[in-house]
Amino acid sequence: MKIALLIALLPLPALADATVLEIAAGPDSIAVTAGQIASVTVTGPALPAISVVLTPEMRAPVETLTRAHVGEELILSVCGEDLIRPILRDPITSAEFMLSVAEAAEAKRIAALLASSDCLR
Repeated sequence: MKIALLIALLPLPALADATVLEIAAGPDSIAVTAGQIASVTVTGPALPAISVVLTPEMRAPVETLTRAHVGEELILSVCGEDLIRPILRDPITSAEFMLSVAEAAEAKRIAALLASSDCLR
């Protein structure tokens, strides 16, 4: 009983605070939680893609990171899985971007992860 009580009292991170999206370039990165994602929309099925809109407060950090790394590789990861590694040609000045994927089923899977606070889905 004491062991169970100790485990129950250990602080656990809130699911809303779990990183679902990471935007990285060079040594810099931004961890994005589910609560910082305003919307996720899947397009397709002929050309499947995922439209991601972050909350307004994410615009400045995204712009700062991408402005500092123009010409470098940008890594977008969802739940620890690297999805895309484009060369950044221009800074991202809004908190919106599209992720192209090969299959509609994969687009739906990734969108579900982004819309959730649980990377174990």
